[in-house]
Amino acid sequence: MLDIFVKQVFKPDEQKGYFVYYKSPTPRPSQGLQPELREPIQSHKKALHYLDELGPPSPWLFPSADDPEEHINRVRAHNILNEAFEAIGIDCASSHSMRLTCLTNMSRAGIPLSAIQEISGHSNLGQLQEYLAVDPADSHRAIMSLKY
Repeated sequence: MLDIFVKQVFKPDEQKGYFVYYKSPTPRPSQGLQPELREPIQSHKKALHYLDELGPPSPWLFPSADDPEEHINRVRAHNILNEAFEAIGIDCASSHSMRLTCLTNMSRAGIPLSAIQEISGHSNLGQLQEYLAVDPADSHRAIMSLKY
């Protein structure tokens, strides 16, 4: 998700945020931008415009500090996240654990697995289900739901 162009997240009129991911040969349908993320992403975008004054504008939502023509690399993103986790006192977190938590929370909210699969980009449901954590309370509720 580091290789996202600004134009993939904001329509030219900027009235409504959206997201189209072009990594695959066929673009996925546009996804709505989660409302609570809209303001932080817009603030980030405004900061990018400030950086544009220092040099040529970058097309990337997360540009490299070394070269605005390139996007931020995974190592730098990992370091930024680790610094943020440390600053707020979260241990043992990573971008991968955030992805796992996000997908698990969608599943627990009752979102159909096919929709979660579309969002996550997993090629099949078996692959997706490996990501979904099973809470012991979920297992207990499943057993207690059986009627005899």
